[in-house]
Amino acid sequence: MFLGYHGCGGRHFSFNSQCSFEALLLKFLSLIVIFFDYHLCIFISRLDFS
Repeated sequence: MFLGYHGCGGRHFSFNSQCSFEALLLKFLSLIVIFFDYHLCIFISRLDFS
């Protein structure tokens, strides 16, 4: 999942717009996953305690 991100970490690819876009997309997708994972945890905890 983070192969593209690590590939963009090198100095040789710092000015590659395509690589920057992939890194930005990875950050955006990871934020969405964290967001849904957080709400899923709240939902499950509400089911457990009710």
